[in-house]
Amino acid sequence: MMVVVGKEVARRDDVGRKVLPRLQKLLAGLLAAGALTPPQRAEAGDALGLLGDPRPGVCTREPEMIPIPAGPFLMGDKKYTVHVDAFAIARYPVTNAQYRFFVAAGGYENPDFWTKEGWQQRGKEKWTRPRYGDDPFTSIDNKPVVGVSWYEAVAYCNWLSAEAGKSYRLPTEAEWERAARHTDGRTFPWGEQWQDGIINSSEAKVERTTAVGSFPHSTAVCGAQDMSGNV
Repeated sequence: MMVVVGKEVARRDDVGRKVLPRLQKLLAGLLAAGALTPPQRAEAGDALGLLGDPRPGVCTREPEMIPIPAGPFLMGDKKYTVHVDAFAIARYPVTNAQYRFFVAAGGYENPDFWTKEGWQQRGKEKWTRPRYGDDPFTSIDNKPVVGVSWYEAVAYCNWLSAEAGKSYRLPTEAEWERAARHTDGRTFPWGEQWQDGIINSSEAKVERTTAVGSFPHSTAVCGAQDMSGNV
């Protein structure tokens, strides 16, 4: 008896190559629309992350940056006026996929990317990767990286700057608040009124981190997402 499987396997592979992009596009569209319930969006985001998230700036080495013009804005609870120079901020928090580029490139073994204090702390704590890196609920590629210290975040930015030939760094407090609260000092990125389920907080009943950009109704005026909730 002779069994031939080559053509059938090739046919299945061909179908998969055609179906996968459509499925990725469908899931990305569902997240962008924000029409599902928060738990449903969480499941859709997990599925997209496992299939491969094609959204720009999510799993790519470099983030997608949003330019913020120079000018005054209202900062703090007392809403005092602060001026910031022009800068750019990432559309999404740094994802697991993006941080893995740093880990894979030997970022934890190269002191050039670390501050002196950070390198000492890395050795003391024996850091080699983010904490919770094996947690199936938090480590999917398109979710925000968690379990990293300030020292590690700075080292990641220094590595990315060297790798990309551009200047990347953590935002200042004023820059972050300008991106999150626009120029009018709004209480939340989306406005003044709280809404249950508009971000990944306890009210959404998701109880784990979600793929970045899963709560589009909370997007800041500048276009930055996940400025509240999720992490």
